Amino acid sequence: MNCSLKKISFILVFIFSLNAFSQRIGEVWKAQVGLGVNTPLPSGFVEDLEAQLVNFPTFNLGLQRMFSRYYGGRFAYSFSRMARKESDTEFKINYKRYNLEFIYDAYDFKYLRFLPERIKVVAHGGPGFSIAEPLSDLGSNKQSFFNLHGGLETHYYLTKLVSLYFDLSFNYTFQELNEDNLDFGGLGAFTGSTAYATVGISFSLSGCYKCY
Repeated sequence: MNCSLKKISFILVFIFSLNAFSQRIGEVWKAQVGLGVNTPLPSGFVEDLEAQLVNFPTFNLGLQRMFSRYYGGRFAYSFSRMARKESDTEFKINYKRYNLEFIYDAYDFKYLRFLPERIKVVAHGGPGFSIAEPLSDLGSNKQSFFNLHGGLETHYYLTKLVSLYFDLSFNYTFQELNEDNLDFGGLGAFTGSTAYATVGISFSLSGCYKCY
């Protein structure tokens, strides 16, 4: 009888240990998909050859890992299209951005405790690399440079594992445009900073770590 009780106790402890482990690894991995618009700063273009003020689309992908309830890291990829149309000139630019970002989940930030339980705010930011590639015959004006990206997301949880989010972010670049090395008068060249507004969905890939 004692032997049977020991076996049952061992099995129960083992099951609870697995359950505890699964809770610890829950919501460690998350994925994000977003769609929105971008606004490139005029200073990144050759004078009088800027893109439109608001451009569509911007498409974002992110893979995120949380190391604690509040801190984590993210690999982020973003694709944007910038365009300009006038009677005498026209160009389109494919703008790609790759970033490694630090994540801070302001779950228990005292100044945000008034928010409803299903809403949370996440800050993100980190270094990366950008590629601006004009289309058509302007491809020789392709530019690549380092950047620093940062922003603030507001999440609304539809379920314990899925949230809708709105992100306002800014991408700062460290390179100035060298007009002496450009073709076609610099048409379509871009090395500037960019602002973004995107909406999307975030979902857990590993269960629930600490739900709302």
